[in-house]
Amino acid sequence: MALASTNWNDGFTYTGATGSTIGPFYILGGKYLFYGTAAGTSAVLNILCPDGSTFTPVSSQTTTAYAAMVDLPPGSYEIVVVSAGAQQGGLVRIPYRAA
Repeated sequence: MALASTNWNDGFTYTGATGSTIGPFYILGGKYLFYGTAAGTSAVLNILCPDGSTFTPVSSQTTTAYAAMVDLPPGSYEIVVVSAGAQQGGLVRIPYRAA
């Protein structure tokens, strides 16, 4: 399966990733769910550093299926996927309203 993705400017989903770098894409910041699923999966969420060319890890997952809530600042990000099979996943903003 080829990589297919949907970017709605404050979140990102993908299907068919095996050995792919997905992005870069820009998010507004806040609380997000970083998730994915596939056998033998490794996925790393990276943020673009102020130098404009270096990405550094923010969250890393190495499991069959994963879901992690992360608080992220606004900026450019990429997801690096290493998987034996086609993986699906994403980075989705969680609506948050202070009490």
